[in-house]
Amino acid sequence: MERTPPPAWLHAPPGQLDRPPVITRAQGLPFDQLTWPDFERLILRVVASDREVLDCRLYGEPGQAQHGIDLLAARITSPGEQACFQCKKVEIFSATDIHAAIKKFEEGPWATLVREFTLCVACSLESTKLTDALLSERERLATHNITLGVWDGSLSGKLNVRLKDLPEIVDDFFGREWVRTFNGHEVADQLAERLDGYDHAVLRDRLTELYRVIFSQHDPGLRHLQADPSDYLQRYVPADIVENAAVEKGSVPEFQRREGHESTGTQTTERVDEVPQTTSTAFANKYSLRRPAWEWLRGKENCVVLGEPGHGKSALLRQLALVLNTKDFVTEMPLNTEHLRRLPVWISFARFATTIARQPTVSVEDFFCDWLHQYGYEDIQSLFLRALRTSEFVLLVDGLDEASDTALCREALDRVVTFGRSHRAIVICTSRPRLFSSLPVPPSWPSAMLAPLDDGQIIELATRWFAIVESASTGESIEVRLARAKPRGEGFCNAIKVSSRTHELARTPLLCQALIELYRLSHRLPEARIRAYGEIINLFLHRHPQARAHASFTEPPAALEGLRDTDLQDILIRIAFDTQSAASDIAIRNRCVELCAEYLEDDLMGLGLPRPKSTRRALEIIELFINHFGILIERSAGELSFAHMSLQEFLAAKAVAALAEPDQLAWVRAIGVLSASLPIMKVQ
Repeated sequence: MERTPPPAWLHAPPGQLDRPPVITRAQGLPFDQLTWPDFERLILRVVASDREVLDCRLYGEPGQAQHGIDLLAARITSPGEQACFQCKKVEIFSATDIHAAIKKFEEGPWATLVREFTLCVACSLESTKLTDALLSERERLATHNITLGVWDGSLSGKLNVRLKDLPEIVDDFFGREWVRTFNGHEVADQLAERLDGYDHAVLRDRLTELYRVIFSQHDPGLRHLQADPSDYLQRYVPADIVENAAVEKGSVPEFQRREGHESTGTQTTERVDEVPQTTSTAFANKYSLRRPAWEWLRGKENCVVLGEPGHGKSALLRQLALVLNTKDFVTEMPLNTEHLRRLPVWISFARFATTIARQPTVSVEDFFCDWLHQYGYEDIQSLFLRALRTSEFVLLVDGLDEASDTALCREALDRVVTFGRSHRAIVICTSRPRLFSSLPVPPSWPSAMLAPLDDGQIIELATRWFAIVESASTGESIEVRLARAKPRGEGFCNAIKVSSRTHELARTPLLCQALIELYRLSHRLPEARIRAYGEIINLFLHRHPQARAHASFTEPPAALEGLRDTDLQDILIRIAFDTQSAASDIAIRNRCVELCAEYLEDDLMGLGLPRPKSTRRALEIIELFINHFGILIERSAGELSFAHMSLQEFLAAKAVAALAEPDQLAWVRAIGVLSASLPIMKVQ
């Protein structure tokens, strides 16, 4: 049967088609889902993004009177004048609220100083009643030569309109999908691997978790069953620094003293504001100026914090790492926005230098990624690497002086400096002052010395520790515990002031912490520094373990059987002397086991054990030093250190004291310049 071909019209193109559905981009962002601090930060970012704005900052801190304004901005066209912004993150804002907000501004001091006031509200102000109220207030302010601006959350409001051209800010506060919906697919694709707000939050939260665990392991503080090891920020008081300044003769300003601080000398004054520097020496007086360390850091980029052993260098850097990673950062540690918007990356300089010795091509980013992997946080390695390409950092480097090899120290520091420059990072380091001058630190990096504790800080430190380590009722807030502990903190300060020597000891944070524990347990406060170190060792090896055993009804570990009270300290003295002789603060674990085994094999000093048994026992004892006594800390696989460098130096000094004087001098020549804090004790 012959087939009939299909009609020709079937091959013709389709006729008129209906237009595709119109998909309009979202015109409004969910400002109602932001917290009020985030809404305030959002406004700050939007204001700062204006090319005509020279400077923008928050006005005041939580709890301070702000006179109806939240932000201040200076414009390039009129830098001497300020523009004020008031932020209201509310769901409903009435005409009465509008009048009250503007009236509060008018009654404050800024109403006579500015020409521009902008009301920023998260909700919509488009209703006729609100529009009329705004027009009325605008006309009234105009009679005082003040322009009223309104940024509201309506679809056509200036806030949404401005954010249409600011996709990175939308990305930070609302996430990538909102950029795609609100700013467009093409714009979202251009952001590529940039971390959005959600990814940043994940990275910061995981880093905070890791930092808290590591910092508490490295710095356990006063060991007690009631202590919360995770709340590192509650343990210590904000530190002060001392910096030198020159002031022209006859023009020394009036210094403002912080309550509770004391003068430290005739030419030493505590104050808040920085004294202008001068290069003239013939017409200038030099002063040592004491100020809060956080305030000093706020005005710095790359810098070095100096301090003697036990003065809190590492604690300051750890606090900084946690504060920068905490969304609602501690208000008593204020930093500028340049610091707060950056991701804190903390590294141990000694460990970095040691890694370079094993892996000559390792970089700062490789080292940090490997560190994340070693501690089980490899899930955020990819986020960190993405952040490297698109985000800004604060690199926190602990212990520039702790690298054992000079060449490695210089190479490691070169890599730190170049990392900071290539990634536009702020670099904040710590070091002891003795070796700082020999380090190749860029001369443009300023430095300042950590100040000893004053009486107010001693009371606050004691109060915090008493509140942390002593028992509390279920659900009792830290504020209530601090209030209850305050009289005990004051009593501790009165007790140490009975003796000028003990008072001076307490000005070093590490020794103060030990004295706090001695006072809490027995109300005995040693007066000599050497005796204080001895008491600290005794706390680690005897009193704390005995108290824990008594509280938990447990027997001493079997590995301690047969050991005399002095044996553990003698073993530690050997380890400390061996490590100090190598000019290092890192003790190789296998070497520690070997030294311990040699002691146990000694017929006179030790137990006279045969070699196989001594090695097994030594392995158990070193493990106890780490996990039971806490006097040794495992820095990495195969590497140990003392809980603080000053303990190593004290124990090493005891070994040196047992040598004949010629041998002491030979040892000094062998290791080079001694640490200023290493007490050499002659045998009488």
